[in-house]
Amino acid sequence: MSKQEKECLEKLLSQFSILKKYRALSLRISDIYHRPAEKLKEDIILGIKLWADAEEELKAAVKTLKKNVKEILNFRHIIPEKNKEIMYRKIRSSPEYSMRKIKKVMRNRYGLKTKNATQLYLENQLKCPVIIA
Repeated sequence: MSKQEKECLEKLLSQFSILKKYRALSLRISDIYHRPAEKLKEDIILGIKLWADAEEELKAAVKTLKKNVKEILNFRHIIPEKNKEIMYRKIRSSPEYSMRKIKKVMRNRYGLKTKNATQLYLENQLKCPVIIA
């Protein structure tokens, strides 16, 4: 966050105190992706408490997070720290480009008969970790 954005946020939080609870919730949830994987615990998500008059959409979102806590933590454990930035870009980008590469490799196979060889080739092409189930 830039200095100007930080100042703007602080001004808004001081002007509209109702936003503080949303900011605290946002920081708690984003902490899942910024805390080192070995320090993650289920209570980071399971311990989220909403205020009494929280919106239904927000309640549904937190309920979904709590329901999928194991999957979220497992996902965080498979991302190696050195590839974190690459993975975030891949997750947040359109998958079309990556899917074309994957389909091309699988179609041609380039003599890659084993799953491990295919996985290694895909990881090198996509420049991110790949899990082949």
